[in-house]
Amino acid sequence: MPNDFSEILYLLKAICSVGGGMLVSLIVGSYQCFGNMAPYSVSYIRLHGNPKDLTYMDYQTTYALALIVETPAMILAGYLDRKMGVRLVVFFGVAIYILGYLLTAFVITVHFVFVVITCGIFGGFAIGVTFTIVGGNAALWFPNNKGTASSLATIGLAVSPIIFSPIQTAIINPDNLPVTTMDSDSQEL
Repeated sequence: MPNDFSEILYLLKAICSVGGGMLVSLIVGSYQCFGNMAPYSVSYIRLHGNPKDLTYMDYQTTYALALIVETPAMILAGYLDRKMGVRLVVFFGVAIYILGYLLTAFVITVHFVFVVITCGIFGGFAIGVTFTIVGGNAALWFPNNKGTASSLATIGLAVSPIIFSPIQTAIINPDNLPVTTMDSDSQEL
């Protein structure tokens, strides 16, 4: 049990580090709902965007690219952490993640290539940067329990789809209707 103010303050900061990591990983972990959104996104692009013959396999390239971008982003995160500090790097990562989705809302009707860039590259970069930093930072605060601390800080990546997939479905398709396969002129997409 901590007995002086500095020990209590240290413990409070350590707990906030893990809790903040959980929240950050919960945010960027929503990317793991990609498969849940695929039918709706592909259907929307076929109806309103380009190419009209987009396939689910084509759409999965976005997720694959995100996975490819994550690794160099993790390496860059370590460098940025030493130069900028944990807070700025995490803020930067979350800002890139949010910016990617905001831009996707504007470019989804232009061409699928822009969706790959805004969702795939921005999303993968943000996950790589934040995952590395929040886990490593939590481990620094709990040197005797590094594995537990970093696991708790990054658990949001696993929990996020459990929380957000039903919310996404309830907002986008509350009546659980099948995905659109016809355009407004009754032409097969």
